[in-house]
Order: sequence, then C-alpha cells, then structure tokens
Amino acid sequence: MLIEDEKVAGLSKFWSEARFNFPFFERIPEVDWDRQYMEYLPQVRAAQTTADYYRIMMRFAATLRDGHTEVWTPGELRDSLHAMPAFSTQLVEDKVLVTEVYDPSLAVEGIRVGAEIVSIDGEPVREYATSAVAPYASGSTPQDRNNRIYGYMLLKGSKEVPVRLTLRYASGETKSASVHRYCEPSSKCTWPGNEPVRFKMLPGNVVYLAVNEFENDLGAQTMRENFASIAQAQGLIVDVRKNFGGNEQNAMAILGMLTDKPFPSVSWRTLDYKPSVRASGFAPEWLKGSVGEVSPNRTYFYSKPVIILAGPGTFSAAENFVVVFDTMHRGTLVGETTPGSTGYSIIFKLPGGGTARIMMVDVEYPDGRVFEGVGVPPQVMVTPAISDIRQGRDAALERAVEIIAKTTQRSAK
Repeated sequence: MLIEDEKVAGLSKFWSEARFNFPFFERIPEVDWDRQYMEYLPQVRAAQTTADYYRIMMRFAATLRDGHTEVWTPGELRDSLHAMPAFSTQLVEDKVLVTEVYDPSLAVEGIRVGAEIVSIDGEPVREYATSAVAPYASGSTPQDRNNRIYGYMLLKGSKEVPVRLTLRYASGETKSASVHRYCEPSSKCTWPGNEPVRFKMLPGNVVYLAVNEFENDLGAQTMRENFASIAQAQGLIVDVRKNFGGNEQNAMAILGMLTDKPFPSVSWRTLDYKPSVRASGFAPEWLKGSVGEVSPNRTYFYSKPVIILAGPGTFSAAENFVVVFDTMHRGTLVGETTPGSTGYSIIFKLPGGGTARIMMVDVEYPDGRVFEGVGVPPQVMVTPAISDIRQGRDAALERAVEIIAKTTQRSAK
C-alpha cells in the first residue's frame, strides 16, 4: 500500500508534467487544471488501496480528454481491473451489440454475434457505461470515447469475478448470462480475428489486407511477399479499422508501395517552454517541424485502385497513415471518422509501479489542417447498422469492393 506522500507525489507529478507539456489546454477551456489538482488531492489522500489510487489517477488523466494522455496501472493489478471476456462489443444505432465472439464455448451462455447487451451486473447498459466506465475513458473525440466506453473498456474487470449480462436477441427473447473474463488485452492472449495481419483474395480479383497494428513490419512484409498476386489484382483494400498504431515507419512502408513519388508526412508542433517567456507573462511559444517524407519503394509499386477502410479504432500511427494517404490523393477513404488522436507522449513512472503518459505534440496535416481532436472523415461514410451485424455483413468492405469494380469499369472504357 502506498503511503500518503507517495500518492500526493504521483498526482503532483502528473499535474506538473501536463501543465508544461500538454498542448491542448486551449481545446478544453472549461478545464481549470490547477483547480482539478486541488480537487483530486483529498481523493488520492483518502485512497485505501493501490487499486483505488490508480482508479482515481485514471479519472484525473481522463479529464484532459486526450486519447494519448492516460494512466496505466501496475502489472499486478491488471488481472483484477482489466481482464476481459473473449468477445467484443460496439455501440450500433444506440444499442450495445456483441460484434465478434472469439471463444465458441461462449455459445452455451448465449453469447453470439448480434446479441444486444441490455444490462451489466444488474444495471441498464447505458447507465452502467456512464457511471462505471466513462469516467476512466481518456478520449479525444466523441467517436474515440464511444469506441472505448462501449468497446474494449465496457466489460473490463476482475478475472476472478464473472460479469453478469442480460442479452436480447433479434426475436425479442432475453437471456441471462454469466461470463468469465479471460485476460488483460495487452498480455499474450490471442484470439481468432485479432491476428496482426490478414491477407486474402476477394471476388472480383481484389486483394484484402487487414493490418491491425504497426508495432512491427508485418503489414508491409505481407505486401512484399504477396506482391506478385497484388500486382495482378484489380484493386487493393487496406483495412486499418482495428489498428491501434505503433511505429509510424511501419505504416509509411506500406504507403511507399502505393506511390512513385515522395509525399510529405504529417507536421507537428510542441510547446517550446522558456522560463523567461513565462516570467514576462507571455503565452508559450511553439516549436514546429515535420516528420519528413514518404519515400517511394523502387522495387514494389502498386498503381491500381486503392481503398483504405478506417474508423474510430484507427488510432495513433494508423491515423497518421490515413492522413498521409488522404494527402496523397491515391485512393478513397471508406468507413467512419477516425478518433482524432495521434502523436508522441512523454512517459514516466508513478508510485506503486504504474505508468503515465501525457501528449506533448499536436500533429497536423502537412498543410496545417487540424485533425487532432476532430478526426479524419472518410470520403465515403459507411456506418454499421444492427441488421449488418446480425446478418454478418461488412457494409464498409462491400462498398469498397463496389468502388473498385466501378473504377475498373470506367478505366476499361
């Protein structure tokens, strides 16, 4: 258990780092950061356990409303706070639906794709989400917050305590279920459908490449290894709707195979703190720069139609990927608006073994257009419907295939 001085020191460290590094206070003028600090001081002092302390710290971080500003709990608390059942959920047409099931044995409990979650632990699902999940959700935009609150954060909890659900099906029938949480998602748990890369040929001679992370080079590697097939395809669809980001260079490696000339990557600005400027009472200055250019791959170049599928789960380096693709005018963005959260954070340790990160960079389009706190809208908006989920349809993917077919037909005339 942390002593009081340690709890206060952790809160103070987070407050101070944000005060001098966080670039988005102008975006949240209603937040008085100094007052927030004073309001949270008695709360952290009163925390009875390390878990309680970290819950308070997570709420404190969430008040800054930024997807890259958050508190991560110590490893020993993850199984008690962040374990999840083996299925995913999503807010669709104001209802919370099961969208993917990774463990077939859950069918015994009635967990199947398209089932609506009506209540969680005896509380209506929207009320539960508002009280038990939303205060801890660091998110930059409404779509970012909804993706977190009704997606991967909704059913988090103790690995030792099953989550009690009330389910409703398309028929109107309801069923109660008690489901065990399996493991914390950043651990070694791997479930079908969550693999880093998927590659397949679709009808109409269209290549589908899902890249779910840029932590490694698997996306670009898969393109290189299958380039003979890709080169013969009528079109290429790259799906980054579930991509949580990673190393930007791995993202740009894919774009390098879609161009024969260099393109500028994102630009950035960060607060350039100078004590003398602060002492004079002037506003902080900005230091600006650019990530550089996307270089064309001289060995592999795909010149035919390209579609990028993106949405609220297209995060961090994956959102940079979408921004640069949009700048290249290389193809069409299909899906939903991205979360509006990317960039680089300052990361530091907290008392008790946890970690915090605070955004320190405002990333923009190369021409200065803003997407942080806004998101990148697609050229073709395709929002999932309840009927799509229950019928197993991927409406955005279907639309992408249609666009490629029409583009190919026009080119053939």
